[in-house]
Amino acid sequence: MTHYMSVHTQKFLNKNFTLIIYFFSLACSLLTLYYARKYSLLPRPVQGTDQLGMLEAAAHMARGKLPDAGYMYSYSYTLFLYILHLLAQSSLIIMRVMQASICALIPVFIYKVCLRLRFGTSCAQLSSLLYCFYGPSLLISLSFLRAAPLALCFIIAVGSLTKAFTEKNSIQYFKAGLWMSMCILGRENFIPVAAAPALMLLYPSIRTHVKKSYFVSYVAGISALVIPVIIYNAIMFGSISLVPGHWHNVM
Repeated sequence: MTHYMSVHTQKFLNKNFTLIIYFFSLACSLLTLYYARKYSLLPRPVQGTDQLGMLEAAAHMARGKLPDAGYMYSYSYTLFLYILHLLAQSSLIIMRVMQASICALIPVFIYKVCLRLRFGTSCAQLSSLLYCFYGPSLLISLSFLRAAPLALCFIIAVGSLTKAFTEKNSIQYFKAGLWMSMCILGRENFIPVAAAPALMLLYPSIRTHVKKSYFVSYVAGISALVIPVIIYNAIMFGSISLVPGHWHNVM
């Protein structure tokens, strides 16, 4: 009987693990937020911080004013905050909860990527579970910083790229490029990261499984979001860049 229950429990866990780990991760974040607010932590960002600058830009966008040429923060994350601002009716607590709800997907995709890489179910589950206990990730997912949403975009991009390679699927390569473009728009340092997979083509055993059309699909996915932003900046601010005036800081 005990063995039967153990096997039944394991099957239930494996079948529903994505939902279980998502709600467990979200519960960890909400519990962190509860105690942070209880002890007067995580207040409204103070003057001079990046968080306040992006929050104010998001609020200005809600009133129809787009960032000007002097705005040196992530366009994609600012747009993300703008959407949260509208949905939460400017409530910072609700915005934190909504961001945490989205970032709680990170361990879900860690689990999926580990399975895709054939690490085994137990290792995949343990990897995603360990992430839930990483304190900085919990705090960052509740703060108005781009790191956690970018981590989600990146792990999805990795998952899509891995799936594209194993299934030999051009659509998945394009999706991987789209997610990587969101990483680039979030932080320009991702440009070399986006190009890094091309190094695998140096290995003949890898190169034989990658058609030119796959490479084109991946680049097209990246260009689909990056190129319009560059064109916008060139027209509006006379700067062919992702964030006008920010290249020196990036370097």
